[in-house]
Amino acid sequence: MKYTDEQLDYIERAKITENIFLNACPGSGKTETIAQRVANEIESWANFPSGIAVLSFTKSAAKEIEHRIKEKIKGQSTYPHFIGTFDSFILKNIVNPLAKDISKYKGDNGDYSFKVVNYDSQLFFLTQYNHGHQKISGHQVEIDNRTGRFKFHLPNQDANRALNAMVLEQWRKDDIYIAKKKCRDAGFLTHKDIEYLAESALTTRTITQDYAKKLATRFQLIIVNECQDLSFEQLSILKAMMLTGTKLHFIGDLNQSIYDFRDVDPNNIINFITDNGFREIQLTKNFRSCQKIVNIATKIMESGSIEANFTSPEQSCFALQYQDSPSEVIPHFHELTKQYSNRVLVARGHQTLNQLSIIDNTPKLSSEFLLSSLLNFDETSYREINQSLIEFSEYIKNKVQLETKSSDYNCPQIIESELEWRLFLYKSIQYLLSNGLKLETSSWTDWCKKLNAVIINLHEQEFVLPEIYEALKSSDFKIKSPSGKASNCISTYHRKNHALDIKFRKSTIHGVKGETHEATMLISNPTRNGTGTHWSHWIGDKTSEAARFAYVASSRPKHILVWCVKKLNASDQKKLESLGFEVLSCWF
Repeated sequence: MKYTDEQLDYIERAKITENIFLNACPGSGKTETIAQRVANEIESWANFPSGIAVLSFTKSAAKEIEHRIKEKIKGQSTYPHFIGTFDSFILKNIVNPLAKDISKYKGDNGDYSFKVVNYDSQLFFLTQYNHGHQKISGHQVEIDNRTGRFKFHLPNQDANRALNAMVLEQWRKDDIYIAKKKCRDAGFLTHKDIEYLAESALTTRTITQDYAKKLATRFQLIIVNECQDLSFEQLSILKAMMLTGTKLHFIGDLNQSIYDFRDVDPNNIINFITDNGFREIQLTKNFRSCQKIVNIATKIMESGSIEANFTSPEQSCFALQYQDSPSEVIPHFHELTKQYSNRVLVARGHQTLNQLSIIDNTPKLSSEFLLSSLLNFDETSYREINQSLIEFSEYIKNKVQLETKSSDYNCPQIIESELEWRLFLYKSIQYLLSNGLKLETSSWTDWCKKLNAVIINLHEQEFVLPEIYEALKSSDFKIKSPSGKASNCISTYHRKNHALDIKFRKSTIHGVKGETHEATMLISNPTRNGTGTHWSHWIGDKTSEAARFAYVASSRPKHILVWCVKKLNASDQKKLESLGFEVLSCWF
């Protein structure tokens, strides 16, 4: 591959003994640039047992970089280097090795590795007293390192809002600290807990300071991909390592920082880069999108010009107007993009995306999760099978008192293999279906009676895993009709889609970050209510997260960019035309 002079500036001339900020625009080939630079270092590395850490924020991004590096080094080992996620790095290299120093965790047969859980995992390390009318498990509360405030993550959002607004008395804080300590000493940590412990181990705990110095020797350079996603706590961890000798290379685009809900502030990252004397290298050529799409993205952020790799004589950017619902635009988007296969519908949140589907009932209760998992199970569709497994696991989670892992499938902690757990879920669904429980015209009352007669024998089936037999045997699996729905037909829980909708993948903006599409449609809310969901929010303030959302989504496509908007007045139409859109109506 032939690299640009800008890419070679990082690949060949950036030193591992200096702090670098590689400021990379969308589609600039930064993953390839990182991979080539790291491959060069691996092939010539002479500083054993020290190494380089290459960190990303998702498993898929880390695997992609690792795959490209291994392709280039042709069978050579990546040891002593680390390629993985930021979370896995601090867990494996900071928190787990210091488990006996920072907790009373007794380990599991000599293994002192902590188990990572989510806020919705079922754990029962409860507070002694009620807070907001209930006792709270330690893993459902995070501590803000900057303010010392607690942030609650209970299943009930109203309870979270009430608790997060409270000024906690000291006795409440002490009670919650004790619950969190019980959770930690039993070997369970959330990702936020891991960051909290890693930072304190490197900065405030005297007993671990020698280890902090050794860690800087072990990893002389840390490369952070997508540095715009770094939180305050993560920056603090990197600062501590930098102060003990580690050098940092930040790779990313601060205009793509869209994790405000995780307290990620691009200004913190800018200040970190400035205060610590990072040398900036820029990648300013976009190899992904045509020039017209690139121009719109840069106008949103009012940033410097970016050169695209190709231009298109055809119009590439459209604003499609609807009168009542975004679904009106679907046929027109299909017509504009029918020559392409990779077409994606994107919105700020799932609520907007759901306007493109007809969903009569979204499961909320355990009985509804169970019904939906059976009614929508389709052996010919991997997507439907997977969704049914997830929904059935929600039902099991609500009925069986077992501590669960951080998993979409709510795998119990006592089951080592998640594959075996998914197989159990699959066979359980098959068992219920084989007993005639996929009834299209039954009422809730009739279906519950038939279901209860069958599911009470679930624990006796030969496919039941021995680790959970006793828990299943002692659980009450019976269900009843949701309130007010006893006589309703269960067929309303079918997942239904518009015919054309099936042709397109749907995703939130967070879900498409880092992707490349052939055509992308970004959907605006019909009203200006909310934050960052209406097109006017996207172009109103270049410093806002809303602008960054639009920038991320609008820089995904190669050939066609569409904004889906409610009918515009003359003034608003001129605003979008000035950005570079051709405004079209979707009614006749």
